[in-house]
Amino acid sequence: MRTIVSIILLIVISGCKDNYKIKNNNIENISVNSKDEIECDLLPDIRTKSSVSFFLKEITESKYLEQKTDKADELLLFSNSDSIENILQNSYPKVFKKNDDKYKLKAYNGDEIIVFNNLVQEKTYSKYEFKGSYKNYIFLVQEFYEGGNVIVVDVTTNKSYIISSKPYFITDKLFYSYTFDYGAGVLDINDIEKEEYFSLSFENVSIEESYNISNHIRLKVKCLNSQENRFLEVLKW
Repeated sequence: MRTIVSIILLIVISGCKDNYKIKNNNIENISVNSKDEIECDLLPDIRTKSSVSFFLKEITESKYLEQKTDKADELLLFSNSDSIENILQNSYPKVFKKNDDKYKLKAYNGDEIIVFNNLVQEKTYSKYEFKGSYKNYIFLVQEFYEGGNVIVVDVTTNKSYIISSKPYFITDKLFYSYTFDYGAGVLDINDIEKEEYFSLSFENVSIEESYNISNHIRLKVKCLNSQENRFLEVLKW
C-alpha cells in the first residue's frame, strides 16, 4: 500500500549555482510504494544563477480549487506577425533593429540573443514570430529543428528574457512559465525587479494547469508513473 505524506520545502539559495539539487534536503517525506520505488516524485531539481528564496508545498485538491478562477488572459496576441514587426521596428528602432536580417537582442544578464529565420529542413533550422504583448513587453516565439522557446522583450529597458513557453504575469516585474521537457515538468520563474531567476524540474511529472494568487503559484500536476493528479503551491518572496 502506498503511503502519501505531504512535502514542505523552505528553500533559500545563496550565491551562484548553475544546478542545485534539493533531493532529500529539508524534506519531511515522499510518497513510496511497497517496493520502495518512487511513484510520484515531487521533489524538484533546482537551477539558478542568483540568490533566491521560495517556499514549496503540496496542497489538497480542495485547497487548489477553492480560489481557482478563469480570469481572462491579459496577453494581447497578434494576428499578423509581419505587419506587427514593421510597426515595432518603427516604434522601437533601438530595440528591433535588423542587421543582416538578424535581430541582436540584449539579454538581462548581458548576453546577446540572435534571432533570425533560417528556413531549411536541417538542424540549423530556426524561425521567429512576433506573437503578442503585455504592457511594455513584446513576445517572440522561436522554433528550432528540435524544440523552441519564447523571448520576452522589455522595450523600456531593452532587456530580454528567454523562457520555455507562454509567460504568465504575476506582477509587472514577476512572471513564470512552464513546459514539459525530456520527461520532466519544468517551472521557470523570473523576478525582474530583483534580477532573480530559478527553474524547478519535476522528473516524470507534467504540469497540467496553473493560476496565481498574488505571488502564490498553484499547480495541478500529473505523475506519469501513477497517472494521479497532485497539487502544489510555490511562494516567491
